[in-house]
Amino acid sequence: MYTIILAIFVGLLFGAKMVGKNLRPKKQIEGIEACGLVFTCGIGGVLVGLFLAMAVGNFVPRHIVESKSVELVSLTSAEGISGSFLFGSGYIGAGGSYHFLYRNADGTVTPGTVTADSLVRITEVQDDHAGWRTLTSEPDPASRWKSWALFSKTDTYVTAQEFHVPVGTVAHGFSVH
Repeated sequence: MYTIILAIFVGLLFGAKMVGKNLRPKKQIEGIEACGLVFTCGIGGVLVGLFLAMAVGNFVPRHIVESKSVELVSLTSAEGISGSFLFGSGYIGAGGSYHFLYRNADGTVTPGTVTADSLVRITEVQDDHAGWRTLTSEPDPASRWKSWALFSKTDTYVTAQEFHVPVGTVAHGFSVH
């Protein structure tokens, strides 16, 4: 953001300097023409500032943040509630997905779906506590360059969907008939 303000200021100063030097020796630049020249240089400063602010944004260091962490809940089978059936898989359109239930802070249960892609990591753990957490990459707020950069909401993106499930949840050996 500072980059844009600085570029506008430099553009306005450049315009004022051009008016002061009187680049047209045969005719004096005055009044509305002088204001137009300074305004045009200020607009040029805005454009240069936007470009530089976006460029600086590429050099701001990033860090990984845990943006969501919840407890997974077992699905019900015909025999009752079991901890070995946490995931269901299926297709939505042409892509694969994982379906599951997770517990909200207020105790309610919500269905969730995650696209089956390379961002999904499933880890079997020894205890019976299953969990799901989402890791995102975002610009480091402690960086001194952050104030000079221009960001958008797309600058924060998911780097991993981690599932921690009890041992035995993942079927390692299977055959297709």
